[in-house]
Amino acid sequence: MAQQDTFESTFCIVDYHAMTLDYDARALKERIIDLAVALLACGIDPARCTLFVQSDVPEHTELAWILNNGALVSRLELQAQYKEKSAQNAENLNAGILI
Repeated sequence: MAQQDTFESTFCIVDYHAMTLDYDARALKERIIDLAVALLACGIDPARCTLFVQSDVPEHTELAWILNNGALVSRLELQAQYKEKSAQNAENLNAGILI
């Protein structure tokens, strides 16, 4: 990971995004740890970059709330991932997939 010496690098484990689908809370915690270990094994060095878990930063949620208030549902429904997921399982789709 030579880029860590040249560029300011930030890596985020986006666990909140995993909650847009059905999930097991215990398994999610384990997957967060597994991913952190894998990133470290790949050469991510927390001494040379920023590595964090999304849910550990409350400002992430606060900013999402602010940005959501400026987002139109009609525009969000145009997203490819929303169209794909709603076509597969429209009745059990949560609002988080729009973001």
